[in-house]
Amino acid sequence: MWKAIFKPDKGEGKSVVLTGNEKVNDWTIASIDPAGVNLAQGEKTKRISIMFSKRAVPLVPEKVKGTTAHVMSADSPDSHLTW
Repeated sequence: MWKAIFKPDKGEGKSVVLTGNEKVNDWTIASIDPAGVNLAQGEKTKRISIMFSKRAVPLVPEKVKGTTAHVMSADSPDSHLTW
């Protein structure tokens, strides 16, 4: 089951983790997939694509792909998975 993390529009409120059929503002989460979230409001629908956080992991240049091992610490959160 996929989950989506929503950040409040205003203020410093805490982000919320939601799954299918839950409400965010006046919208209901219709489905969640690896590329984004589909929302429904009556007859209207809206698609929200993935948005990475400011601390996203940088892309690996082509010349080093497959030649360098990148190890992540189990002690630090994986911040690039924020939707």
